[in-house]
Amino acid sequence: MNTNFSFLQHQYPTLFAISELSEKLIYVDPSSSLAKSRLFSEKLSQLIWEFEALGEFVGSQNDRIYRLANANVAPNIIASILHTIRKSGNKASHDGTGSFQEAHFVLKKCFQLAKWFYETYEKDYIELVQKTGIVYHLQRIKVSIVQRVKVNHLRRTKVNH
Repeated sequence: MNTNFSFLQHQYPTLFAISELSEKLIYVDPSSSLAKSRLFSEKLSQLIWEFEALGEFVGSQNDRIYRLANANVAPNIIASILHTIRKSGNKASHDGTGSFQEAHFVLKKCFQLAKWFYETYEKDYIELVQKTGIVYHLQRIKVSIVQRVKVNHLRRTKVNH
């Protein structure tokens, strides 16, 4: 599967796996995609905490975000993205609600966050190709899922007849 987060695959396989799953879930279950996006942002903020050697941490994700911002580790825009993802993920996890539009927006925020993280901590630039944006890959994922649903439906129809 094509993913917008492939640059994370080798150095950060856990982040990659979570982000890839979030991309896959967006069409099937947007609220689960939002919950995975929240998990992605939590794992990423934990890595930042570790990399910055800020010591033992006890507290919530909200606390961690504020402390990263106050320590001038996370720029305001990154802290804002982390809060946006956290709030949407909380709502999706606790209420089971979430629309495709919200999940898509949050997934784009996850990509911005991942890009900043990778460029900051790996000292490597992520070049964006115009045709391979989030929407392009999500459209390809949707086509793949729709094809699988049709094949499964055809298989069930043949078995029942």
